[in-house]
Amino acid sequence: MQLPARLRPKYIQIYLYILYAICLSAVTFLIPVLPRLRPIADDYCTGMFVAQKGVFGTVVYWYNDWSGYLFSNLLNSLIVGAPLHYFHFTFASSISFLISAFIIGITISSLFIEWGLTSNKLLSTLSFATIWILSLASGQIKQDDLHSTFLHWQTINAQYIIPQCFLIYGVFSIRKSQVHNHNLVTLLKTLACGLIAGLSSIQLSAMYIFMLFFITFSLSNCRKPSYELPRSLILTSVSATLTGFIIANFSPGNLIRYTTAQHIGGHLAQRLFEFSLHKGLFLYIRYCFKLPFVISAVMLFLLVLLDKKFINAPLSSCNLYFIKYSAVLFLCCGAFLSIFSGVLESFSYYGHWHMANAYFMAWIGILGTATWCASYLKTYPDAQYSLAFFRYSTISITSLLVLLMITVIIGVFITHSKVSQRYDKWQMAESPVAGATDSTWARSCYLNLLKAKNLPDSRFE
Repeated sequence: MQLPARLRPKYIQIYLYILYAICLSAVTFLIPVLPRLRPIADDYCTGMFVAQKGVFGTVVYWYNDWSGYLFSNLLNSLIVGAPLHYFHFTFASSISFLISAFIIGITISSLFIEWGLTSNKLLSTLSFATIWILSLASGQIKQDDLHSTFLHWQTINAQYIIPQCFLIYGVFSIRKSQVHNHNLVTLLKTLACGLIAGLSSIQLSAMYIFMLFFITFSLSNCRKPSYELPRSLILTSVSATLTGFIIANFSPGNLIRYTTAQHIGGHLAQRLFEFSLHKGLFLYIRYCFKLPFVISAVMLFLLVLLDKKFINAPLSSCNLYFIKYSAVLFLCCGAFLSIFSGVLESFSYYGHWHMANAYFMAWIGILGTATWCASYLKTYPDAQYSLAFFRYSTISITSLLVLLMITVIIGVFITHSKVSQRYDKWQMAESPVAGATDSTWARSCYLNLLKAKNLPDSRFE
């Protein structure tokens, strides 16, 4: 089938210009927002400890006093604490946020390369980092707590999301190494990823083992089992994960933390049901249909469909199967994490940030689904669904672009307003951030951070 005239090169280029203009204008409007970002809660304490004890001294202190998750604590000290110590507050949180966005971009870009979609690492990295930032902006339209967390609370990005990026990259890298029979390289990668998972968090330890087992089913050539991960390799990686898990959870700091955890009253079965389903899985399913997911899916769908830099030739049925399988894997892994996080929270207390890992997996799964849909349309233009889409291509693509334009513009302006409001409160309030529920301990960290930086107790203009 020949593509409709509306989707021939000249018209595709016009659509692409509009799409990239929306992204560029949105990012341009977001640039003034970044210098107005300010730390919140744990960010102050991370900066204070790095200022007092140094990066590695902070990791050692936390291991002995509060948290044994060495890898996530090291990332937190480097990405959040060091900028707060060495840079002015105008730039510190912006640096942390942009590092997180760039690492997310690299992770999704590596997935696209693994799926056989693009070889342009720089373009895809910048594109996915932009999609992440704009999805956070669109999340401000309804003042979504979790999206506000990713925007303002840099400790969550450093301790939850960035280690998850390392593990996602690692799992698919393990698959690639095994396909090419690099057994020694695969062994080293599985060991490293296992230790990283165990030394990051309980949720990521469970996520890594879950993904490692299920990724073996994708080691096939169009469902013909020509490759598989050896059982010894899986056992080695699980052993490394459990070793890291034991080192972290039986640390002096974690034992202290367990004794101070709050417990929710009520029957154990009732708590498990409420948190694992109502505040776990059901919340996860609702997030999958929220506006930020829709905006991210629309943006990526149009990029893959229109831009030859992502797909320049029809994909093989094997590639399409692997993309679809990966998308389902991420969505299922996110659901698993939501239930797992809910069970953990039933023994302590509930906070929306504990769903961060599940949300991020859902976001990648939605991106994978949008990618599969666009790839299918380009690969099989004669298929029934492709014909229906191309028949109304002008209406379809124009509608998606209008939806994207409206929501991104509204989201960017609301984000600018919210961040500016937070900046104004920072300047006028007695506490670090009035109304931001920064508790007494966070205020104490803020004052000690000022003292370590030899700065007066005043707002930063």
